[in-house]
Amino acid sequence: MNFLRIVLVVLATFILAAIGWRLAHVPRPTSPEVASMPATSPESTVAPTPPAPIPTVPARPAPTQQSAATPDISPPTSSPAQPAETTAATATAPDPATTAVSDAQRGRVEKAMQDAAELTPTFDRIKNAFPAVAQRAVDGAAAKLKADTDRPSPDDVFANAVRDLRQSSGVLAAKAGPDSLGAIFDKQSAMLAELSQTDPHLCADYLYGGTSPAYADFAAGHRALVAQAAEATLGAILDGRKQQIDHGTPSPDDFKLVEDGLTAKGLSADEISALLDGKSLDPPLPDDRLCGNARTYLSVLHDLPLDPRLRVYGLAAELLARS
Repeated sequence: MNFLRIVLVVLATFILAAIGWRLAHVPRPTSPEVASMPATSPESTVAPTPPAPIPTVPARPAPTQQSAATPDISPPTSSPAQPAETTAATATAPDPATTAVSDAQRGRVEKAMQDAAELTPTFDRIKNAFPAVAQRAVDGAAAKLKADTDRPSPDDVFANAVRDLRQSSGVLAAKAGPDSLGAIFDKQSAMLAELSQTDPHLCADYLYGGTSPAYADFAAGHRALVAQAAEATLGAILDGRKQQIDHGTPSPDDFKLVEDGLTAKGLSADEISALLDGKSLDPPLPDDRLCGNARTYLSVLHDLPLDPRLRVYGLAAELLARS
């Protein structure tokens, strides 16, 4: 079955992204295989928005070890997605601690969000469209304010709201129109470009799903970019909820186009295997090459003919929401 070849790989986790990830020193794995397991945690404070999950090429047989580790994934069904606010209730378990927060604590968090000018418009849009998502993010931050001198981090609040939104309603983005769906991946490409220019090592850590205080500093210093990525996710979710477009399932020929595109961009067979099959390279790629390959991957997806591109984007958005 082709879908048994689809590995739930998330290049980043953006995210800013996507889609939560812990704000801690997370050791980077030495093998890209580990990148298929995003470092989620209910206690996470910063959730980078991930770029595209990497669907693997179905035509190639999977390595025995990886096949044994690959979960039994059935093809996505065509049944309509559940309304966002109903799925949100099951995606994020309520934290008993948030029921004890005071209005004053919530007010301090709300004030911090309003003071973060670059994040405010998108956060307000989330609040208007998905009030329960925004409320959980505010309450979670308010519950951590133990003293009057504690200051809530608007970046943490925003990131947790985006993570909650992606997990509870992100599957709707797979049903968005071409422009809205493509915007998710275009903004992630811009994020990788900025990360690679800032620090290739930080970019590589981001791709492996690890975040750190260095990433938190980056996010706080690039709030406009973070907000744009979140805005693209929100826009695709809202558009998908309205349009409910079924883009279809990617075929082996679609994935072959991706492989051919990577080859044409100068990636070696081993580098393509690392991207599409989760194969580990020995020695590992240098950070700048790894980050460049990820950007190339998104570029190849962007350049696919419209129908194959939408099928791959739709699958990627669905896997990202379910990761």
